[in-house]
Amino acid sequence: MPDETPTTTPAEGEKKAKPKMKSPGGPNFLPDMLGQKVLARLVDGRPINATLEAFNAYELLFDLGHGKKMMVFKHAVSSIEFTKSPKE
Repeated sequence: MPDETPTTTPAEGEKKAKPKMKSPGGPNFLPDMLGQKVLARLVDGRPINATLEAFNAYELLFDLGHGKKMMVFKHAVSSIEFTKSPKE
């Protein structure tokens, strides 16, 4: 016996309401830092002078130069300083 549950569709011109979702983690400033020289301070106070190469939800990848790269977990970083270069 087929399921006889009535189905409804939105009327023409009526839009389905999408739930508003906040960005997890607040403002998205890390994309602005990609490819920029940054000074990242770890929670133990050590500074990292490097170029931010990539990031994901949990990690930051820094290019230290001379072929060296360093992956740091975000929770190990206390602050990041950078100067936004003007776009041409």
